[in-house]
Amino acid sequence: MRSKDSAFLRAVCDREKCPVDFVGKITGDGKIVLVDDRNTAGKSEVTQQYATRPVDLKLEWVLGKMPQKVRNDMIGGGAEPMADPA
Repeated sequence: MRSKDSAFLRAVCDREKCPVDFVGKITGDGKIVLVDDRNTAGKSEVTQQYATRPVDLKLEWVLGKMPQKVRNDMIGGGAEPMADPA
């Protein structure tokens, strides 16, 4: 969603009594990263790395390969399956 549309979505969600929150932005790098920016002072470098980025995954790992759409439409009795134009 575009940033300029967030106020509209928030207003609709308030009206419908549906909680909403915006937790990130799309960067186009093909990753899902959760950043925890709470204080990590005094912790080791490795601990800080995992504490500040508890989730750092490739998008394909999360979504997997989307299955291909299969159409088995039949017209009339004994007709051949329709060809997928895509």
